Amino acid sequence: KGSFGCVFQGSNVLDETKVAIKFEKKNAKENLLIVESNFLSLLKGFGVPEIRSFGYHANYYVLVEELLGSNLMQIKRAIQTFTIKEIAMIAIQIMDRIEYVHSKNIIHRDIKPENFVFGLNNDSILYIIDFGISRKYRSERKHLKFQMLGKLFGTVRYASYNASRGIEQS
Repeated sequence: KGSFGCVFQGSNVLDETKVAIKFEKKNAKENLLIVESNFLSLLKGFGVPEIRSFGYHANYYVLVEELLGSNLMQIKRAIQTFTIKEIAMIAIQIMDRIEYVHSKNIIHRDIKPENFVFGLNNDSILYIIDFGISRKYRSERKHLKFQMLGKLFGTVRYASYNASRGIEQS
């Protein structure tokens, strides 16, 4: 369970493929699952989870996506420490994922260890997840203007100085 909804593990009834199923109430203050599904559709590519389905059921939006493995924080807690080689390999993949997201004119706005997850079937591939508070930071023609939002988007622990002061990330 996260701040804005619940995630469950399920399986496709046709082929028994394991999937992640995210639920968010339709009447939520902000419908972040709609935002996330839109960005995942734009970001189809290596290191981004594949959407299997998006829609609604009863009073919930439902996003079905590729099931992934453990996140960096879970792995860190389990093994206590990474080797220098592992850190370098992880850092390269993190930078590749962020660069790919930025190449699509999108800013993630919640970069943290919990949002980098290894693949379930291939645990050497790192995925970037959780695009609910992401946004476009520029159109094809121009960069967004500087703004004071007055509130923080993302996780306080990992926020930049400017983001923690309420300045729009870009």
